[in-house]
Amino acid sequence: MWTVKRWTGPGLAVVSCLLVCWAAQAQPIEGTVQVLNGTGTQAGATGLAGVVVSDGHTITLTDADGRFALDLADGARFVWISVPSGFRPENGWYRSRSGDEVYDFTLVEVDDSGPLVFALLADVHYAPDPEQFKEALIDRRMVVHPDGVLDELVRELNDLCPDFVILVGDLVADAQRPSPDRVAEWMTIVGDLLPARLDVPFYAAVGNHDVVRDEAIGTRSYEQVFGPTYYSFGMKGVHCVVLNTNYLSGGRLVYGIDAAQLAWVRADLAQVPEHIPVLVFAHQPSWDWAATPENAALFDLLAEMEITALLTGHWHTNAMLREAPFPEWTSGAVSGAWWEGPGPDGSSFGYRVHRLQRGRLDSIWREIGMGERVYIPSPDSSVLVWADRAIAQVWGRAVSAVHWWDDGPELRLDVHSNGLWSTASGFLNVSVLEPGYRTLNVRFSLEDGSTAAGIRSFYVLSPGLTLEDIFTHPETFQGRFVAAPNLQVRAVMGSDVSATDGTKTMIIGKVPFPLSRGDRIGILGFYHPTSTTPFKAFVAYFYTKDEGK
Repeated sequence: MWTVKRWTGPGLAVVSCLLVCWAAQAQPIEGTVQVLNGTGTQAGATGLAGVVVSDGHTITLTDADGRFALDLADGARFVWISVPSGFRPENGWYRSRSGDEVYDFTLVEVDDSGPLVFALLADVHYAPDPEQFKEALIDRRMVVHPDGVLDELVRELNDLCPDFVILVGDLVADAQRPSPDRVAEWMTIVGDLLPARLDVPFYAAVGNHDVVRDEAIGTRSYEQVFGPTYYSFGMKGVHCVVLNTNYLSGGRLVYGIDAAQLAWVRADLAQVPEHIPVLVFAHQPSWDWAATPENAALFDLLAEMEITALLTGHWHTNAMLREAPFPEWTSGAVSGAWWEGPGPDGSSFGYRVHRLQRGRLDSIWREIGMGERVYIPSPDSSVLVWADRAIAQVWGRAVSAVHWWDDGPELRLDVHSNGLWSTASGFLNVSVLEPGYRTLNVRFSLEDGSTAAGIRSFYVLSPGLTLEDIFTHPETFQGRFVAAPNLQVRAVMGSDVSATDGTKTMIIGKVPFPLSRGDRIGILGFYHPTSTTPFKAFVAYFYTKDEGK
């Protein structure tokens, strides 16, 4: 049984083999991991110690001279290295298993400073034309040809020049109905259209539509083009783990990992120092993983390791699925709704750009070819009650941003730029809006003098609670946002007023505008039942005045 402990020692100078618990026929191999000298030649190359080498069943570490020895498991099809942060592979990071393969890997040092920026693609579902697409997905109809979209995607990614690009599964239209030869042909085309034309490192993961439902074939078409189905690598001080959350059992596809992959994940993460952020990539969100002991153990492991995030695709939808015990994001699809049009969440063909710095992971959704389009990820609910938080994003540097409801007054949002995109944020007071469908408008003013605007529709719901309801149920409302949108002023005492809704009367403190007896006002704030002013409104526009009464 493996125990998960992050390595905290001063150095790795000896080979350390962590073996799975079951017996398997093994083929002993040897190899090296070397770093090229400053001239980029083998002359004077030095061995690199402590590099993780694996066949998917066994993990070993290179010694002080960069040498390793490994007993390949009977079912192993690859040998690969977990490329350390600060290096890139000069001659590839994996080798296919063969009798005469030389397992020597060469690295070059790269600048590893600054934030980690990467582009996450999901669900390409590639087929070269509508007829072949119909072979795979008989219930779908290709309306938009993918080649032009992928051409533009490659241009945008090369202009962006992220630290790496990762495609988290469903590379081809489907692998269940077409012939294995057809699936292999599509995989090869995807390899030619994406990684072969990108100027940055490219990684991939297996999706459920990439698995041929024949256990003798399974993911072989994927492997011939993209290599191992699960692995890890380091970049910019971040450890990245790519999982294969698909396996065949009795010809049936199961969402999750098997015992061998679980053992490998434990061993891989055991090598990661405690201060290093960990990103985990997979195709299916954890909500879709089958109820198996291995999947339960994996989830517990990711929580125990306090990973930075789990990043997935599969749903063709942009959503943050959980914040605890670890953040989990699922991303929209390059193919939108399987090349029929926008995805289920309304987002068009696109991808997500992530930026990780000082342990904070931010991201923005970019629709391919749409330029400075405004994306409004929050509020994430379609129905709003009393208050929520607005978050809007635009590519580029913005100097200011405002929001407004329908044709109402503009209110300022706070703006921050991280050098790639700008984020505007602020609280929304919806307690004063009439119930029904309302449109939230956001407009950015950009550094170059242009503007960019976006809209989202919401349904505003008024719960109809009275002050008496709130005052008599502190166990429900204490310390939480509450609203009293329709109060009548009974008395004015400087900046404080006494107001009532007909059921109870309360003191409202520090009202930011002049009032008279009989005025109609509203307030939104935190409920503090033991205070003389029980509604604490910390933002000026949480106080409202009905000028019509």
